Amino acid sequence: MDLRRVEHFLAVVDAGTVTAAAGQIRIAQPALSRQLLQFERDLGIRLFDRARGRLALTPAGREFVPVARELMAHADRTQAAARHLAEGVLDRLLVAAPTATISELLAPFLSTLRRDDPLVLVREVSPTRAYAALETGADLAISPAPVTGSLAHLHIGAVPLRAHVSPDHPWAQRSGTVELAELVEERLLLLPQDNVSRIELDLAVARAGLAYGDVTECAVGRVIQAHAAAGHGVGVVTDLPRFGARSLRIAPPDSSGEPLRIVLHAAWDPTHFAADVIESMARRIGSFLATVDQAAR
Repeated sequence: MDLRRVEHFLAVVDAGTVTAAAGQIRIAQPALSRQLLQFERDLGIRLFDRARGRLALTPAGREFVPVARELMAHADRTQAAARHLAEGVLDRLLVAAPTATISELLAPFLSTLRRDDPLVLVREVSPTRAYAALETGADLAISPAPVTGSLAHLHIGAVPLRAHVSPDHPWAQRSGTVELAELVEERLLLLPQDNVSRIELDLAVARAGLAYGDVTECAVGRVIQAHAAAGHGVGVVTDLPRFGARSLRIAPPDSSGEPLRIVLHAAWDPTHFAADVIESMARRIGSFLATVDQAAR
């Protein structure tokens, strides 16, 4: 369908006469009349009643007007999208990430965005499926899993494992860290064994030649924090403290290295039309993570 003829049809509808429409769109009146006739032949319907020298919409013509307007609106949106593609502009950016990353990092980060930034949406995925989401519509993926293949990527920072205790726990007045050997002697509230932060903790315990005592598993980090705040044990998650709980970082056995932590990676398709915009957003997320980590020390 010739969109120019759709535009001319609507111009006549809005102007009321062919003569008025021809003046507005700067086309000769006879040429516009021929365009309308050809448009009717193309559609196979009569849009105007031309009886007694007056031009009026037929019932079919009236039915076609909203269709034509929607068609032109869609054409405008298509042209805008093509222009954005050519210019590398991204109006919406979909980020795939694990649940904890969305709630503890991305959600707070979104509140810092400007009105002229892309609208950032999120998709909850498991850490092992984050990068696969780039093949099904996600623009950016964040995960603790190592990045493989040809994806563009960067290290955006790390989130520490935190031991959360109630305000009246003996550790509540400490600042800094708790030793891993001390931790395993406590009644622990831990995430399931397939969770990335639990895996990191389990590996550290095994490397140190230690073993857990009393462990209760729960799949929801905030519930773990709530129980820890109520004094039901020491909860180990990466989440920032809530519910009045106090949190400490977990020192490795020799106390010479960094506290236990989960390293986060950002990845995206390097051939994406807005790869520069995506990389910039990933770096901003990393900068935000650094400020959150510093404030939580």
